[in-house]
Order: sequence, then C-alpha cells, then structure tokens
Amino acid sequence: LRRAREGQDVGRELAPWTEALVEYGSAVMEARADYLSRVAPAAATALLRLGEVGELGLSYRPGLGRAQQLEWSAGRGPELIRAALSLSAPEELARGLCLVGPHRDDFDIVLDGHAARQFASQGQQRSIVLALKVAEVRRHLDLTAEAPLLLLDDVLSELDRERRTRLVRLLGDELAVEQTLLTSTDDSELSGAVEVARTIDVGGGRVTPRGQHQE
Repeated sequence: LRRAREGQDVGRELAPWTEALVEYGSAVMEARADYLSRVAPAAATALLRLGEVGELGLSYRPGLGRAQQLEWSAGRGPELIRAALSLSAPEELARGLCLVGPHRDDFDIVLDGHAARQFASQGQQRSIVLALKVAEVRRHLDLTAEAPLLLLDDVLSELDRERRTRLVRLLGDELAVEQTLLTSTDDSELSGAVEVARTIDVGGGRVTPRGQHQE
C-alpha cells in the first residue's frame, strides 16, 4: 500500500494479501464477537456484585472502515470484510494504510444505554474495568476448569470502602480465584482484604511479609 501511494503498480501483489486478510481476519473478528457475547452476562453480574446500579452492555465494533453501517453477524465475516475492503480501497491506496481488519477492532461499553466512556463516573469506570476482568476469569474457568493467577495493580484507590469489601468478597468467596495479587500504596485501602490475605510490604528494595494467611 505504501508503494502504491508512491505510484507503483502493486495490483497483483495486493490480491494474495487481501485473501489472507479475508480468511484469517474474519476468523479473529468472529472469535472476538463471540467472546464478547459470552462474557457480557458475567460482566453485568459482576458489576452488580461490586455495588454499581445500572445495566451493563458490551457490543463488538468490527474494523470495517467506511462500511461500519454493515451489521456484523456470525458466518458473514468474509463477505463483510470483502465489502469493506472494496469501499475502503481508494482511501487505503491514497493513504498507504490498511483501514479494514481486526487491527481496527474495538468494542463499546454502555451503562443504562449511555456510553460509559462519556457518561460513567471515574469510580463507575473503574468498577466496569474490574467487572470485565472478573468476566474474563469466569470465562477462563469455564473453558479450562483452572483458576488463573489474577494480578490487580492499584485497583482500590478509586473505590470506596464498601466497594473494596465487595471486590474482596467477589474475588474470594464467589469467584473462588486461588491466587490474587492486589497492590496498593495506602494501608487504609486494604481494609477488608487483610483479614483474608497475606500482606507483603515492599520498600527500599526489600520485600517483607507482614502476616500469614488466616484460614
């Protein structure tokens, strides 16, 4: 595409790349659409467990360039990508960029019918991120029956005490994740977690266990 922008004739060379994008790109995009549809209910439930009121929705936004008006549906991936590539071809050649495919994918998050990016508070957005992570863990458990190691870096700073307690209960009792690592720079944020967790202090290049896990 860059060479085409410079005026070189690359018509024959583009064809196999287009076919590869149609075949493999549609497989990736259909898998992503399926994944979102499967984790959306778990994410919505997790958000309620975290104390947020509102209906959470996730919708896949495929990278179809100028053909975004085309409705994505399972089994139509190759057809839709071909149509999108046809519409975007002049712009792709002019800009030297591939504007259609899984590298252009995104997804929308709505809370009570409103875009979370614009209308959710900072605390709500943080809770949504945690709900998505919980849904990811649930999906992994369903597929493999193995609990992953869950790493949550400084997730408590924007949650009030009640939401922190709800998160700890969700991770421990309800989600039953065997190993979760929570980091924080403020001891007060760990209230509700230290009773059921082992606390380790890290500072000055030293790692010091503060206590042992309580059965």
